[in-house]
Amino acid sequence: MLSISCKASIKAAVFLGSKIDSEQRFSIGEIANFIDENEHTVAKTYKNSQGKYH
Repeated sequence: MLSISCKASIKAAVFLGSKIDSEQRFSIGEIANFIDENEHTVAKTYKNSQGKYH
């Protein structure tokens, strides 16, 4: 069983991966709306992952 944050992270990663060829940038709000998740959850997930993969 996955947590809500984990599910939101996976959905956001799939969404961003599907848009990689467009070179378009998306706000946290746009991602949250598209994947039908809470904006706070998506923002928290990506805030926590900043800087870990440089």
